[in-house]
Amino acid sequence: MALKKIREKSDIFSAIFIFLGIKHSHHIFYTFRQMSTSNKITNSATVQEEILTDDDKRFFLFPLKYPETYKMYKLHKSMFWDTPEIDMVNDSKAYEKLDKNTQKFIGMVLSFFSSADAVVMCNINMNFLNDIKPLEHQMFLSWQAGAESVHQETYSLLLESIIKDEDKRNEMIHGVLNFNCLKRKHEWVLDHMDPKKPFAERLIAFTILEGIFFSSAFASIYWLAKQGIEMYGLIQSNRAIAIDEGLHYKFGCHVYGQLKNKLSQERIHEIMKEACEIEEACCKEELDCALIGMNHILMTQYVHFVADRMLVDIGYDKIWNVENPFEFMNLIAQTKKGNFFEIGYLLGEYSKSDIEHTFSIDEDF
Repeated sequence: MALKKIREKSDIFSAIFIFLGIKHSHHIFYTFRQMSTSNKITNSATVQEEILTDDDKRFFLFPLKYPETYKMYKLHKSMFWDTPEIDMVNDSKAYEKLDKNTQKFIGMVLSFFSSADAVVMCNINMNFLNDIKPLEHQMFLSWQAGAESVHQETYSLLLESIIKDEDKRNEMIHGVLNFNCLKRKHEWVLDHMDPKKPFAERLIAFTILEGIFFSSAFASIYWLAKQGIEMYGLIQSNRAIAIDEGLHYKFGCHVYGQLKNKLSQERIHEIMKEACEIEEACCKEELDCALIGMNHILMTQYVHFVADRMLVDIGYDKIWNVENPFEFMNLIAQTKKGNFFEIGYLLGEYSKSDIEHTFSIDEDF
């Protein structure tokens, strides 16, 4: 029944599930062709946006037209890492030592991450690279798509390496079909890939994915690391991917700030409340039993804190006005007390260049 409903969705949804291995691959070229011919922005509120209608056909980068966007591209390029750098050798043994609740939780986190990164990659390739015209933005997005493919590969390899039982592994690989909370979150994201929706709404939805839907999972793995879990591949990859996604989140806020036709506060709050309600339900299902001192009540508060942070970052009023319940996540929260991009990576510095990682937030938050 679930697959039947999925097949009734648009070609966009079909394309995503091809990437997730749920449909036969012979449909893929048809789907991409349909996407490329129908992916034209028709909403009247977006046709005047400079970054969406820039037809100067720039094939030469300099002089820069969007220097701040170019800086973000250079930063992203300096942060490149690859899956072989992650040491997963001992993760399977460490996973087997964990209690069943923690094992299930880790499996669900990896299941969501692997599918969500595939969705982000597809959205960039099928939508945003067609929507957003400036060369500086295209360069960042192209690099982001590559990073998402590395993330997807890493999470998939972790699932393959730690879950030896084939049935359990398949359940997690197709978690977006087997767990209601993951399915609901996944369908919300897919719905916001529809190019018929206003670009501003689609951009906000994917910034929510990068900045809020990922936040609870990142926080949970950081918490497990603090408790001494010995899954070093999971911890290393979480650290690296969280930094990448932090930059992707900042890019989403940056692009939204360049739009002339922004959404009303009423509409933004409506979208945010809907997304957070979905994430709250997911936290409750994933953390149905307290996870080494962490529970869904604290995680819900953290989700609200992160959502308020995003609202401030894009120029709107907070909704929940709550404190960060996880002090150890202050760096990840990107408050003025800590810069997310100052975290070192693995044995050395995350950056492969001397670019200064300064995307600080100066406002009182």
